[in-house]
Amino acid sequence: MINKRLDELKNEIDTLLKAEREDFDNMPETFQRDDKGDQAQAAIDAFKEAADFVVTASESLKMAMKKTPQEKIIEANEWSSRHLADANEAAERGDMMKAEKLYAKSQYWLDRYNKLAGNS
Repeated sequence: MINKRLDELKNEIDTLLKAEREDFDNMPETFQRDDKGDQAQAAIDAFKEAADFVVTASESLKMAMKKTPQEKIIEANEWSSRHLADANEAAERGDMMKAEKLYAKSQYWLDRYNKLAGNS
């Protein structure tokens, strides 16, 4: 039931993201490069981030409801590694805001891994 609501929320966010992208793409180039374009790009980034959080929450719930303890440990380690790799890629591109958020996600999953593995 919760995952269904999260899926609906993700769809709503995707709809808003698509509309914002279309608005940005249809702006004159001069507007795309000024404050209006910056605001639109910030909104696009925020919608993307919100969608990522909803997906992560949904995946976490699915994992919690269906996995054995050993599977939860393995998956927490995988998520930590995946977010760390994505953070490093973002940092290499110079996108430090996204990198910091991904580092935080990686740390969350590493902490979860340690808790599940009895390392804390």
